[in-house]
Amino acid sequence: MFRNYLLTALRNHLRQSGYTFISLAGLTLGLAVATLAFLHVWQETHFDRFIPDAERVHLIEMVRSTPGRSDQLLITVPGPLVGTAAESVAGIEDSTRALLSWYTLSVNKRLQFNARILAADANFAEFMGFEIVEGDGRGLANPSAVLVSESMARRLFGDGPYLGQKVTLDKNRDVEIAAVFADLPLTSHLDAQFIIASNAPSVTDRRIQVDVNWNSMSMYSYLRLAPGVDPGTVGDAIEQIAYKNIPAAGGLDIEQTLDLSLEPVTALHLNGKTYFQRPTNVVGNTTALGITAMIALLVLLIACINSINIATARSADRAHEVGLRKVLGASRAQLVIQFLGESALLVLVSTVAALVLVEIGAGPVGDFVGRTLSLGVLLQPAALAAFIALVIVVVLLSGLYPAFVLANFKPARIFKPAGGARGLSLRSTLVVFQFVISIALMVMAGTVWQQVRYLESADLGFDRDDIVLLPGIRRGPQQTIDLTRKLDESISGRPGIVHVTGTHSSPSWDYADDARIRPQNAPVEASINVDRLAVDFEFFDVLRVTPLAGRVFDPAFGPDRAQWDLEARGDVELPLVVNSAALASLGYSAPADIVGEPLELGLEPGNERSGRVVGVVPDFHFKSLKSEIRPMVFFPDPARFNLMMVRIDGVQREQALASIEEGWRAVLPGQSLSRSYLDRGLVDQYVSEQRQFTLLAVLAGIAIFIAMLGLVGLLAHAVAARRREISLRKVLGAELGDVLTLFLWQFSRPVMLAVIVAWPLAWWL
Repeated sequence: MFRNYLLTALRNHLRQSGYTFISLAGLTLGLAVATLAFLHVWQETHFDRFIPDAERVHLIEMVRSTPGRSDQLLITVPGPLVGTAAESVAGIEDSTRALLSWYTLSVNKRLQFNARILAADANFAEFMGFEIVEGDGRGLANPSAVLVSESMARRLFGDGPYLGQKVTLDKNRDVEIAAVFADLPLTSHLDAQFIIASNAPSVTDRRIQVDVNWNSMSMYSYLRLAPGVDPGTVGDAIEQIAYKNIPAAGGLDIEQTLDLSLEPVTALHLNGKTYFQRPTNVVGNTTALGITAMIALLVLLIACINSINIATARSADRAHEVGLRKVLGASRAQLVIQFLGESALLVLVSTVAALVLVEIGAGPVGDFVGRTLSLGVLLQPAALAAFIALVIVVVLLSGLYPAFVLANFKPARIFKPAGGARGLSLRSTLVVFQFVISIALMVMAGTVWQQVRYLESADLGFDRDDIVLLPGIRRGPQQTIDLTRKLDESISGRPGIVHVTGTHSSPSWDYADDARIRPQNAPVEASINVDRLAVDFEFFDVLRVTPLAGRVFDPAFGPDRAQWDLEARGDVELPLVVNSAALASLGYSAPADIVGEPLELGLEPGNERSGRVVGVVPDFHFKSLKSEIRPMVFFPDPARFNLMMVRIDGVQREQALASIEEGWRAVLPGQSLSRSYLDRGLVDQYVSEQRQFTLLAVLAGIAIFIAMLGLVGLLAHAVAARRREISLRKVLGAELGDVLTLFLWQFSRPVMLAVIVAWPLAWWL
């Protein structure tokens, strides 16, 4: 019987090959889009599953609160915390720690580059389930050892040998490769190419005493809990240990300023939390993921509607077949199975074709979303079961209604028109639905495109062009002061260099510390929360921001110049520049009114400095346009600088870049230069919006194409069904244009109705 069903289905599809092709093309595209979305969503929701017993692995996270300031969410804690907890808290099966640092690496003086390096405990690779390709994964017991990823080892040493090879850190410490591990999957919260020992001299030389320092919130601390242990109970016990050992700052109650808990490592990627520091910069977005999945399913639904419309439109053509089968004894159930089988065959062929398209397109789409998409995901039993369920749903969606419509034909109605007004009405409704989705997607894509254009070209209140960023200058307070002075002197005055300045952050970093300011004689309760930024003398010259009143920082003024003397500056009043938002928040109406006014600036708990406003600058977007402009205070403090900003002459660009390179090497010959352009960094802040536009545009285009395919199929069938009417109209004098107008009006009405519905829907969405 199955063979008969199959042969009948094949004959029917081949007999109507044009309609079959339209349904097949639509379903193939819809299934390909849905499959790619499925692979992406599956990977995004299954991060870090390669870690052994991943569901029992947790990271210690901590919320640090200070009265009147924004809470700081940390995923790093003091180094001794885990060891102390492992000895005294029941339910901890295993633990490990890691510290993230930047180093300049060199190999045999032929390669030199900056790299993120994890400094970890000896059991880190084993705890995380790293696949060791060569060597001993516990080699970090040796402080002079390094573990290297397979791709990095190949990059540094070609085809090998790898074990025993030396890598130099910061040009003064050699480490030896003890093991090579397989590259980590992109579905990992870790981004590790090099791992050194947490007690390596290169770490301890940086004054990071990870085993004894309770003040330094620097270590990623992982716990594997025993089966059945409640993470909340363990987290509470560890919190009590933290309260006993972490010293309170500024006389505050430690229990009021710290809140500690455990976060499942499998939830890190999509938990929506903004941590102060992450092991990797790749963070998932549940909203964007949900939108992607929803749109992909809508595209697939449009393809299913095509199949429904074409099958029901052809129902009159198959009335004789159905009537004859019923006269010969076929039951309604047998007919439903027959027509569902035809749908299943169509979907099966479409699925195979879609998988071929996915295999071809997985690479480019994976590059677009920043993942390695692979059909290998379907080898996982759970993923395969979910995919098969999706295909079954498509079979039922595209075939169930047409099967029941066809199976319900009465033999007596063989010679009557099938489908009737009800069938036509349903098809029109489905066509309207298809085009509502497609047009709404197009409108939303256009809206996002306008937003992206605005984000990339909006006036930020400063000149973003021709500014080069030079990160990697932060050291200890005095070393940072000395280094920035030397770099300023070394780079300034060279060909193509206009201005050089140091700063704590850059507008492209989308980050600024916060602080509290208040008039000097006002109570503490009158303090307002502001963004703060430590800057150099030429900071506002680099950005070409002109003060509204007063002045900006200048070495000709004693209090400004005194901030470069770490020991003497504590007794000197701190010069301050505020923006217009801070001016208004402090209750002043005119910029000139606040110039000369004394303020108290609270930098950290217990660290409040007396300052005086020397100037007011206009508001400008130091953070991305996703954030409102906040009150902001600028002050000179070279001990806090993280990078240099250099304005170059755009006409002498090549000379300027060479000048920066020469000036950098003259001061830091052992540290490679990592430079970037501010304007490029500002555009990169909106990568997610650019991707959202591209995604919407592509999916809208596919949806429109599939919907148009279905409309072509319906139009072709309508023309074929009305051949006699067309002939009669021509005999009676109708021109070709009259006939075309007849059909265009019939098929444009649902599209026009869709436009009317889609625009307000898209606006609301």
